[in-house]
Amino acid sequence: MQSRLLTAAFIVLSCCCADVLNQPPNLQFESLLLSESGFVKARSVFCLPERFIRTEPAAGPYLELGAKEACARTCWHRPDCRGFRLGQLPPLGVVCKFFTFDSCSEELIDTDCLSNEVIWLRWRPRADMSRQSPLCPISFQSYQQGTARFRLVSVAGQPDGWLAGLHRCRHPDGMVKFADADTVEEATYLKSLLQQSQVKAAYLSGYFGFQEGQLRWLWQPCGEAITDSVLQSGLVTMWHNFTVVADQDWDGTEVNFAICECTDPFQ
Repeated sequence: MQSRLLTAAFIVLSCCCADVLNQPPNLQFESLLLSESGFVKARSVFCLPERFIRTEPAAGPYLELGAKEACARTCWHRPDCRGFRLGQLPPLGVVCKFFTFDSCSEELIDTDCLSNEVIWLRWRPRADMSRQSPLCPISFQSYQQGTARFRLVSVAGQPDGWLAGLHRCRHPDGMVKFADADTVEEATYLKSLLQQSQVKAAYLSGYFGFQEGQLRWLWQPCGEAITDSVLQSGLVTMWHNFTVVADQDWDGTEVNFAICECTDPFQ
């Protein structure tokens, strides 16, 4: 039987993966290509909590394929599946452990980790995507806090800068969103990001709108209320019904940037 799987060569890279938050999981890469789809193999410290893992028999509807290929095809057809690893579960035998999360998922790192785990991460071969970071575009490599990566985008000259930021932060792979600051620690980091970039102010996704019949400050991508601790911290500025992170020299007249965020628990 002719295989429907194309397997690319192994690429061996030198690195150490002692800390999943600071070191890329790229001890070893292998591309698993299925027609237009793709997965990248990596050895990584694996800290994804069980609530984001869905276990199913490896064969599923793809009985003619091997376990790895069957898991890959099943994952590819599920929008919330970001990757998988193989496991054993008597009496089922080999099972797929699918990683099911999106840009709104919280607390993606557990304290109970597996070391040197082989995983397969979903990756679409495009110019803006890298096998070294399959879940986040290359443009998100400069700024990182925990599982979140950030990027500044220009909205200068747009009639509605906040709405322009909302559109600029959309990405077809679903792990990118208009940035929020749901903790004081994250708001502090975003303020320091401005200082590093020499930018005076940038839009975040917060806006003043209705939720459950009440007007409140909300984060747009996931519909979460902005916490009182963030609102009262002084780190986020409420400006024309939108949220802005700004440095102390901002004159309050214009905002020319927005911040986008990408989530990757395997970096």
